[in-house]
Amino acid sequence: MWSIFVQAVTRDDSPLPQPIRQNIANLGIFVMGQTYELLAGADPAKLDALININRQISAGLRGNG
Repeated sequence: MWSIFVQAVTRDDSPLPQPIRQNIANLGIFVMGQTYELLAGADPAKLDALININRQISAGLRGNG
């Protein structure tokens, strides 16, 4: 999912303002990196950051954030 988001916001024809595009790309790169580290056997405590990000995005999409 995050690779699709990153690809969409880095396209030249993205309608989003540059600061939002950059923030989404940075967040996507962070999430993908954390995910790969977890798959490679990194400390499971790193999962907390991913859970927190997903909860915050979910709350924002629901209008609760």
